[in-house]
Amino acid sequence: MAFDDTEIEIKLAASEVDFERVQSALAATASLKSETDQSDHYFVPKNSSYLTERYPYEWLSVRDRGAKATVNYKHFYPEGAEHHSHCDELDVPIGDVGRMIQLLERAGFELVVTVRKRRQMYAVADDFEVSLDVVDDLGHFIEIEAIRDQGGVEKTREAVITYATSLGLSIQAVDPRGYPYQMLRQKGLVG
Repeated sequence: MAFDDTEIEIKLAASEVDFERVQSALAATASLKSETDQSDHYFVPKNSSYLTERYPYEWLSVRDRGAKATVNYKHFYPEGAEHHSHCDELDVPIGDVGRMIQLLERAGFELVVTVRKRRQMYAVADDFEVSLDVVDDLGHFIEIEAIRDQGGVEKTREAVITYATSLGLSIQAVDPRGYPYQMLRQKGLVG
């Protein structure tokens, strides 16, 4: 959930033991907002430079969240860097995932990867959303996202990191690129 079209989050790879430990802590201290199966279909314009970057910094996806579906665009900063601080995020609701996928393909976009996950999302006060993801072919992840500005990008990012460490998570486990990049790397399409 981006605020003012800006997303500030960290995603951490987790062992099953750490995943279950954080899940228990959240069950005692946060509110479970949802539990869903999700599919994100990532597209690139045919003959584009999206994937020629060592670290792609733009993603266009069609997101199927069960009761909610959107077209999502993200632009990460700094561009082309392995680690990013934040991204612009635009989300537009759609009514029919299959038709949107057809529209993009007919408009010259190519489906390059689909990420499927089981997500539990928790609300932590009015500060963070914490998502516990089990991602097909990738494993367990914990995503912590700021849901309000806490004094600009850097201070908000620091607050996210501080909260992660309060959960006993190691910042060394931060995944700097995200699920689509990892899936594309498995396919040999990037880095």
